Amino acid sequence: MKLMLFFTRICIIYNVIWPFFLSSGYAQQLNEKLFTAPPRYRMLRIADTLQIDGKADEAAWSKADWISPFKHIADVAIMQRPEETRAKMLWNDEFLYLYVEFKEQHLWASLQHHDNRIFEENAFELFIDPDGDSQQYMEFQINALGTVWDLLMTKPYRSGGRPLSDWDVKGLKKAVHLMGSLNRPEDQDRGWSIELAFPLKSITMGMNEKQIPGNIWRMNLSRVQWPLKVESGIYSKQTNAQGKVLEPTYWVWAPQGMVNLHMPERWGYLIFADEKGDIKKVETYLDSLDKARELVWKVYYLQGMYKRENGCFAGDLKTLNITFPADAVPEDLTLVMKANAHQFWVAYLPAKNHLLMAVDQDGKVFFDWP
Repeated sequence: MKLMLFFTRICIIYNVIWPFFLSSGYAQQLNEKLFTAPPRYRMLRIADTLQIDGKADEAAWSKADWISPFKHIADVAIMQRPEETRAKMLWNDEFLYLYVEFKEQHLWASLQHHDNRIFEENAFELFIDPDGDSQQYMEFQINALGTVWDLLMTKPYRSGGRPLSDWDVKGLKKAVHLMGSLNRPEDQDRGWSIELAFPLKSITMGMNEKQIPGNIWRMNLSRVQWPLKVESGIYSKQTNAQGKVLEPTYWVWAPQGMVNLHMPERWGYLIFADEKGDIKKVETYLDSLDKARELVWKVYYLQGMYKRENGCFAGDLKTLNITFPADAVPEDLTLVMKANAHQFWVAYLPAKNHLLMAVDQDGKVFFDWP
């Protein structure tokens, strides 16, 4: 790996705000919720081609495990009741299949046009990064009407990423099953479910579309729930005493540590498994990433805070450790950083010339997949 960097110890102050997401309250200590281990899901391979009807009543679905319970986006300790949101996945040579069911007493959806901002109502969101580098990832949203917003993110917003809504999941198959009546406050509903088939060739974004057991993607699932009220027989969003709309609750598979879904490093691991489901080798590999992941991302977060306060990146780890002593990182040969005022690259090398994981100033991840 060759990265051309020019190194300097001099910081030049620019009137540019680093688009970072940690408040000044974290200047002396990073939030430990940013470093909880991401969840993992073993996705079984099937030979069947599923009929997409919004239900999971085919025999193949009985083989799939439910994904672990959803939790609050900002706090891994706050768990949603498991039956409130449940999801499972399968794959074959052509499709990635996803089934999700939601308990919901009040079915509400009004957005009907493709690429509407679906999250502004009750919705389900899926984020997928097939190569795991935290760049060029898919965001997919759907509501109870089956309306979809699918887009490609060039990179996270914090790094200047742009949403490309003209990008679509070509060949998508989708179905919604309602367990109640939509937009009728006078009755009580039971919920809704979705069944989706994503063509692998559409969502691999230029990668080799043929997947094999042992492949690892990064992924997150999110359920957006707005507090509702009923006025004149119509649903609307609740407001506070000043008339401001109350914020929604985000329930996610992989908690982010804060209310920000565009932190791909915090997403879970989606593991492609064969029909038998043996993923021991992959599990061992992911276990080996724990220390590397924590250290390189700690440096990334600290560099963001350093630039926000000084207008440039720190030139070495020693400077970061002096500035943020409560979050000091090892200054040994296993953690290496190259940096100048405008860019940096930090790598974890557990053995000589063996790069296990690295991250640059844009949050782009470099790694050695098994």
